[in-house]
Amino acid sequence: MARSHQSERYVSLDPERIRQRRLALGISEHDLIHTVPKDDRVVRGVVQEGIRCAPKTAQALADFLQVRTIDELCYPPDDDPGDPGDPRQLGPRRFQRWEVERVVARWKTTSTGLQFCVCRMQDTLFRETLARGKCYFLRDLSDEQRAQTRERLIRHPDVCRRIGPHPRFARFEHADFAGTDYFWVLEQWEPGTPLSQFLQHGPVD
Repeated sequence: MARSHQSERYVSLDPERIRQRRLALGISEHDLIHTVPKDDRVVRGVVQEGIRCAPKTAQALADFLQVRTIDELCYPPDDDPGDPGDPRQLGPRRFQRWEVERVVARWKTTSTGLQFCVCRMQDTLFRETLARGKCYFLRDLSDEQRAQTRERLIRHPDVCRRIGPHPRFARFEHADFAGTDYFWVLEQWEPGTPLSQFLQHGPVD
């Protein structure tokens, strides 16, 4: 029995399985994106980047591609995007010239209800350069919530930018919105064990 990649609110589909099924039916990527009765931008993100989508969108793709169940378009069991080391659990896999090398911390929810995850990013221009990327998920917010959240999200990188290099803070690299659904904050990558993992072995002496 196939392992389900559905959660209560989102589904992770495998772009490669979608591509193989599309080619088997002789359907172009353009026709797939523009014919499935869902938002073209969302379908394009699922098909090209593997972003998570609502179950109704996944079902619409499954119906269009004539598969029996959504699971036939999900990642195979041994390639489960639920693995915290797999970037495909993340929506976007690239931010400007930075790409996700691996996910350090899976999606978490703040006390204000905002979702975020932490990734190790690699500069595609200078491949030896790494960064700690924090990606915030904004899609579920109302217009009013977006305005309030935008102010809070910008405040931290703005303060870091004003302070400049400081021995007690990671060096700030860049921050910006990725479309309307995501906001990224990039800092210098500091190798070592994350504090959350370190504390699992007991309190700090």
